[in-house]
Order: sequence, then structure tokens, then C-alpha cells
Amino acid sequence: ESVDLRAARDPLEEARARAASEMTRAIDLVRGPVFRALLLRTGEQEQVLVLILHHLAGDGWSTSVLVRDLVALYEGASLAGTVAGRPPLSRKLCTA
Repeated sequence: ESVDLRAARDPLEEARARAASEMTRAIDLVRGPVFRALLLRTGEQEQVLVLILHHLAGDGWSTSVLVRDLVALYEGASLAGTVAGRPPLSRKLCTA
């Protein structure tokens, strides 16, 4: 989901409030999703990304890989002024 908060009186405070609200929303393990993303646009080039992941959907290792890759993409895009290219995964992901 993506929400444009630029018209709010204080976009960052509104982003904090929405993030806090999102964190209190229950995750339905039967119907899902067990992973939610919320992108809050607070300025012309500023956004806040809120990721909610149920602990059954990812362990510490896989969550650290997700965070590492997001940081690498962000830093690559910031330096290059574009989205960084990523090589194909070297291992298959198990979905079972």
C-alpha cells in the first residue's frame, strides 16, 4: 500500500502515527498476508517504508538478508540516482 502524506500538516508525525497504527494491526495467519508493506510519502523525494513481518514468515537470518538487500538497493539507488541492478539469486528459495 502507498499513501501520500505530503498534504498533512506534519507529514513525518503523520507517518509515525500511521506506522504505529499499522504495527498494532493483527496478522491473520489463516488468511494472511503474513508480510505487509506500507510506503508513506512525506516529501517530494522522502518516503517512510513500514514493513510488518510475522515471526513465522521469516527467521532472523532471512530477515537480516531482506534488510541487507533493501539497504544495498537504497544506497545503490542513492549513489547512482537510479535503482541498482541485482544479480540473480544464487540459491533457490523454499516455499514449502
